[in-house]
Amino acid sequence: MCRRNLSLRSQTSKLVLILSVVNLPSAAGSENCTTAKLKFSPGSATSISPFVPDRLMSPGWSNVYSAGQCVLKTLFFFPMSRGFLYNNISGLCTPLLWLKGSRAENAKAMTPEEGTLYLVKEICRDDFNLQEYGSEGRLMCLQDSTSYGTYLEATSACNASQSHLIAVKTAEILEVVRAIAAGIERWVGMDDLDRNGTYVWQSDGTTLTDEEKLAVFGPGEPNSENANVHCVYYYRETQKLHDKTCMHKHRFICEISLPIFDV
Repeated sequence: MCRRNLSLRSQTSKLVLILSVVNLPSAAGSENCTTAKLKFSPGSATSISPFVPDRLMSPGWSNVYSAGQCVLKTLFFFPMSRGFLYNNISGLCTPLLWLKGSRAENAKAMTPEEGTLYLVKEICRDDFNLQEYGSEGRLMCLQDSTSYGTYLEATSACNASQSHLIAVKTAEILEVVRAIAAGIERWVGMDDLDRNGTYVWQSDGTTLTDEEKLAVFGPGEPNSENANVHCVYYYRETQKLHDKTCMHKHRFICEISLPIFDV
């Protein structure tokens, strides 16, 4: 059986944690261990403004003797963590979850006493942008396309970058799409291709709810009475979602879902 091992090495201005994790044995009975690398890079409050750390515990551990030890301790106790604060004078180590928007309820900016902010580089990949939305300061990773494609072409393009077409489930996310679209249509991640009239989100496979329909769709939409209309897009005239035939070509927005943890 593979063991869960943590090892640490230093690169220029980065702490690289190598995490070996255990997977279930394959059908042939062989072990299938994988290795992941998390690169923690020092940042600052200004470099990520208006985002602030969301602490997994406060105050953090005291008398932690190095940033490297803080990495190991953080990910041993909180595997979902994607950052930490470390003060190399006091040894205070504070594990973090994802960053949250400064407007989020009870958002608390980092303090000098908490030390340097270290973040996993992969919070959003370099080709995706971290986007804040809603009154609670929620976050998402988005990439706006510069090319045009059919719905299936757009879906394939997002999947190729380990993402999906954006899930526009709330009025707040619709506002994000409206700002990005700037008067130009965009494909979003919903269709009824599998069963006419049953609209499904690409992001998680859930079906359209009445609350979502009221919040983001135009009047009388989606219109499943037309058997040729299956794919959902942002329509510039109403600034809401509508469905249409999937062979039209539009730009599109890809999304990488950030995990949500109950802590």
